[in-house]
Amino acid sequence: MRAEQTDNGYSKQHSGKTILLADDHRALRLLFSRKLGAAGHDVIQAATGDEALTLARSNAPDLVVLDVNMPKASGYDVCSAMRESAQFKDVPIILYSDDDTTDFVRRGRAAGADTCIRKTSKSAELLASIEELFSRRAERVHDAGELPSHGNGAGRNDPATPTKPGFDVSVAIANADGDRQLLGELVAVTLEETPLLMEQLALGVEQADHDSIRRAAHALKSSLAIVGATAATDTASALKSA
Repeated sequence: MRAEQTDNGYSKQHSGKTILLADDHRALRLLFSRKLGAAGHDVIQAATGDEALTLARSNAPDLVVLDVNMPKASGYDVCSAMRESAQFKDVPIILYSDDDTTDFVRRGRAAGADTCIRKTSKSAELLASIEELFSRRAERVHDAGELPSHGNGAGRNDPATPTKPGFDVSVAIANADGDRQLLGELVAVTLEETPLLMEQLALGVEQADHDSIRRAAHALKSSLAIVGATAATDTASALKSA
């Protein structure tokens, strides 16, 4: 799915760059694709690892952003597969995960990622990392004898600020950059997805399927964080860790 911003004052000047954004969380894809579009980029969205590879091969994006935890193929697997292909040897790849650990950075580097960052509903570091990688790539164009060095650096956020109990509408408004229409769409997606995720949690508990519980809690945590449901986000995070 390709997301493009119309000329309505919301977008910056078009960058001419296409970014592949792969994440199984629909709300995060909506949020990040809107903000990347506002920064002037075209965005292609993928919901699974397999879909990300297929779209990358057919669309030749200028940069790829991969969530680590995706169905069918993880972000690590997709990154490794891309690095094995000459088609993507010069394409910057960003891996992001809400697991801010040394192992995440180590595995991301081994897979060939240029940058590994903490996954949050705030897009500032993601946008900054994208612009930095585009800038680095532009500089390398002037030196035909220098090949890009994939996987030699990794950026990480400071630990996330502890959330406060309850519901904080200011978080939702900030995530949407004050865009009421986007905020409404994010809330609608969250309301649609939450009952389904709760059903997955209940089924996982009933079947004592710890992997299913972890996946559903992970998705629930990410979705609720976007709309500022801080208490529920903390509960989902604790359930995932447990």
